[in-house]
Amino acid sequence: WYEKSKRFITKREDFFAKGYPDRPPQPCFSNPDLIKVVIDEARAYFDRGGGQWGENAYCLEPEDNSSFCKCPNCAKDFEPDRASDSSAHSTYWFKFVNTVAKEVKKTHPDKMITTLAYMTHEGLPTNITMEDNVVVYSCLSCNRECAGSKGYAKQVARMRAWHDEQPQVRLALWLY
Repeated sequence: WYEKSKRFITKREDFFAKGYPDRPPQPCFSNPDLIKVVIDEARAYFDRGGGQWGENAYCLEPEDNSSFCKCPNCAKDFEPDRASDSSAHSTYWFKFVNTVAKEVKKTHPDKMITTLAYMTHEGLPTNITMEDNVVVYSCLSCNRECAGSKGYAKQVARMRAWHDEQPQVRLALWLY
């Protein structure tokens, strides 16, 4: 986005979230060209032997906010009625992750795509069967609460739901 950066190649405004007057806060995760670039980057990462996430895992995660793209392609996967259980963007986010994972598996079947169940994408996606090369790290934000707290019980139940409804997905914990 920043043309003065030494790594700047070209400005691709179509890669970024629509509906924001200034610098967009997120990419447009439904943009097919962006998806292709992410797939290519993940494959290149594995081809060179890995990096910061190890040799067998490539991490995807949106910016740390819920200001996602408002274009019709993205917004159709938002579920505002799921906001109370921190899942309003689960289908939107995991659809993107799954698309990348499916394509990467074609060339790198033994490699994993990792992501977080976090913030507005904690819950299960609607009507999506996740690929078996996806690892979901549950962000256990209640890890400092006692085991009997409501927050703790809610997050443990969410992890159980992931396990029961998407058994092919490997689960892990992200502890703060």
